[in-house]
Amino acid sequence: MKRAILLSLTLLLAMAVKAQQKLTYAYDAAGNRVGRTIVLEPRSASDSENPADTVFFEETLDDTQVRIYPNPVETQMTIRVSGYAPSMQGEYSLYNITGIIVAKRRITGETTLVDMGRYPKGIYILHIILNGQPTAWRVIKK
Repeated sequence: MKRAILLSLTLLLAMAVKAQQKLTYAYDAAGNRVGRTIVLEPRSASDSENPADTVFFEETLDDTQVRIYPNPVETQMTIRVSGYAPSMQGEYSLYNITGIIVAKRRITGETTLVDMGRYPKGIYILHIILNGQPTAWRVIKK
């Protein structure tokens, strides 16, 4: 019994150390998912592809990987759509915390740059629709 408990604790500790991002979901009374929060933890430099994108959001939409970095952002945020094809239809919308849209543009390539330098510090919501698949992230402007 002691071995089973020790093994379980060791596995849990190993999974906790390995985890780099955690997802939490919010549901309404009918059981529909109404929110998602991504909690990011710092990654080591050896794990990152580029030192500038050590903290990023990543999700798969319509079998395409979407990566958002850096977050928090100071002047420029990057939306990278791996395997982007010209037939894809995509757009992003950036909202301030009060729900006012501050930017809306089409995604026309594998890399889309979002100029955040002119916006005040705070929390923003980034909505992306890629081939009809929506997703949203919270972005912090430093």
